Amino acid sequence: MATLSMTAKNLTTDQSALLQFKAHITSDPYNVLAYNWSISNPICSWVGISCNARHERVRVLNLSFMDLGGTISPHLGNLSFLVNLDLSYNNFHGHLPNELGQLRRLRVFSVGNNRISGVIPGFIGLLSKLQILNLEYNNFTGTIPDVLFNVTTLEVLWAIDNNIQGSISPEIAKLTRLKIFYMAINFLSGSIPWSSIFNSSSLQWFSLTYNFLSGSLPDGLCNRLPKLEWLILSYNGLSGSLPDGLCNRLPKLGKLKALILDYNPLHGVIPLSIGNLSETLENFSASNCKINGSIPAEVGNLHSLIILDLSQNDLNGFIPTTMGNLRNLQGIQSLKVLRKLDLSKNLLFEGAIPSTFGALISLVSLDLPNNSLSGEIPKSLEALTYLKNFNVSINNSQGEIPSKGPFKNFSTQSFLLNHTLCGLPRQGVPCCIVDTIKRSKTLVMKYILPSVLLVLVTVIVTFLFIKCYYRRKHSPVDQVDSLPLATWRRTSYMEIQQATDDFSECNLLSIGSFGSVFKGTLSDGTIVAIKTFNLQEESVLGSFDSECEVLRNIHH
Repeated sequence: MATLSMTAKNLTTDQSALLQFKAHITSDPYNVLAYNWSISNPICSWVGISCNARHERVRVLNLSFMDLGGTISPHLGNLSFLVNLDLSYNNFHGHLPNELGQLRRLRVFSVGNNRISGVIPGFIGLLSKLQILNLEYNNFTGTIPDVLFNVTTLEVLWAIDNNIQGSISPEIAKLTRLKIFYMAINFLSGSIPWSSIFNSSSLQWFSLTYNFLSGSLPDGLCNRLPKLEWLILSYNGLSGSLPDGLCNRLPKLGKLKALILDYNPLHGVIPLSIGNLSETLENFSASNCKINGSIPAEVGNLHSLIILDLSQNDLNGFIPTTMGNLRNLQGIQSLKVLRKLDLSKNLLFEGAIPSTFGALISLVSLDLPNNSLSGEIPKSLEALTYLKNFNVSINNSQGEIPSKGPFKNFSTQSFLLNHTLCGLPRQGVPCCIVDTIKRSKTLVMKYILPSVLLVLVTVIVTFLFIKCYYRRKHSPVDQVDSLPLATWRRTSYMEIQQATDDFSECNLLSIGSFGSVFKGTLSDGTIVAIKTFNLQEESVLGSFDSECEVLRNIHH
C-alpha cells in the first residue's frame, strides 16, 4: 500500500509540473496540449510524454516541431526522472530557468530553434549525465561558462547561430568523450586551444565557421584526431600556412571527409601531404585564402573528392594533368567522384585545360574564369554528360569551341572575353574559318563509313531528281527556254556538306516550315544557296514539286 501511495504521489507531482508548464504556453496553434493534456486522460498517454515502465514516472518530454509559444516553466525541474527534454523548433522565449538544474538524470537537453535569450546558464554544469546539449539558433549571449566543461559525459554540443562571445577555454580538454562541437556563426575570438582539443580523440565534427578566431592550424591534426571527419573553419582570421604535416598519416588511417577553410588569410602553399587523404576526402574548399604557388600533382591522389574549390587565390603555373585521376577507386557503383571544380579568379593559371579532365565523368560544374589559360578547349570535355556549368570567361583560350555533349547548352556567358575563340553564333564568338583541305579529309573519313545512310540519301535524291526531270522533259517551256546541258553541274552530297561546313549554324540563312536554307561555298569559290528538306513532314514532297515548278518557269 505504501508503494502504491508513493507512486500516486509521484505521478501527481509529474502531472502538476506538466500542467504548470502548460499554463505558461501562450500559443498552441494546433491545439496539441489544449485537448490532450487533461486530467481526464492518463498522464502517460499525453502527447509528447513517455513514462518509465518500472517507476511509472515521466521519462521523456518531446514537444519538438509543434510551434508552441510562451516561456519555459521552472516547474519542469520537478520531473526528477526525466531523461530526455526536447523543446526544439518552437517559439519559446525568455531565459532558461535555473530549476532545470535539478534534472540530474537528464541525458538529452534540446531547446534549439527557439527565441531563448540570456547567458548559457551555469546549472548546465550540474547535469552530470548529460550527453547531448542543443542550444542552436537562439539568442544566447555571454561566454561559454567553464562549468560546462565539468560535464565530462558530454558528447554533442550544438550552439550554432547565437551571440556567444569570448574564447574557447583550455578546460575543453575535460570533454574526452566529445564527438561533435558545433559553434559556428557566433562571436568567438582568440586562438583555438588545439592542444586541449586533441584530448577529445573521439571528435568527429568540429565547426567554428563565421567567428573571429585567430591563430594557425597545427601539425599532425589528422594524427591527433584520428576520427575527425568534418573540419569547418571558414570565415575566420586564421593565418599562417597550411602545415606540411597537416595530415601526414597513412591514407587508410585517416577519416577526414571535409576540410573547409575558405576566407582565412592562410598564405603559403598547398602541402604535398594533402594527397595522404586519398581514401576519404570528399570536400576540399580553401577559396580566398591567399594561397600561392602551384597545385601539387598529389591532389590527383584524392580519388574520393566531390568538391574542390580553390578559387580567388594566387595560384599559378599549370593545372596538373593528374587532376584527371579524381575518380573513385572503389568502382562504378560509388557516387564519390568529383562533381564541382572551382579554380576561378587566380589570375595566374596558364597553359591549356588538361584533356584528362574528360575523364571526370560525373563533373557537374567546372569554373575556370579570370585566369591566364591558353590553348584550345579539349574535345574530351564533350564526354562530360552531367556537366551543367562551364565557365572559361576572361582567359586567353583559342580555337574552336566543342559543340557536342554538354556544349550544346552553353551560351555566351561561358566564353566571354576570349578573343581568339570561335564557334557557333549562340556561343557569342565568331564563326570558325574552315580549313578546306582538313575538312575534306575529315568528311571523307566521317561519311564513307556509314555507307548505308549515304545510299538511302542517294536513292531519295535520285527519285526526286528523276521526277522533276520527267516533268521538265514534257514541258513546252522547257524545250524552248531550258539552258544548254553544258551549264548544268552535278554536285555530290559530300561536296554540299563540305560547302556548308557540315550544315553549320554559321551558314544557316533561314528556317521554314519544310526545311532550312544554308549558304554554301563550292570548291571553285562559287557561292550557292542550299535547301534541306525535313522528310518527317508529310507534305514535304508536294513542297519540293512546287519549288521545282517555280524554278523551271524562271527565265534568265
